[in-house]
Amino acid sequence: MKLTDHQRYLLNRIPSIHYMNGHTPKPESAEVKRARKVIDKWEKQENLLVCKAKKRNEALIAKAREAVYFASPQKALAIIRQCEKLLKGCPV
Repeated sequence: MKLTDHQRYLLNRIPSIHYMNGHTPKPESAEVKRARKVIDKWEKQENLLVCKAKKRNEALIAKAREAVYFASPQKALAIIRQCEKLLKGCPV
């Protein structure tokens, strides 16, 4: 089936998607900017707390290992019990 001159003309008139206007995002309102700053500040604080807890746990585990090798069994057991208190429990 051949296209007619009229059909070819109309097909050539269809613009490419690249030349068509798309969505232009609106600038963020001051309220959204303030909310974003609050969220960013909260996330930064939470990440800092997570990092501190991780470092504290790593230090406690290192201390327990050292105690097993170089301290009395009673002291090593006490440090290991401290580690065990920090174990994750069952999810609620």
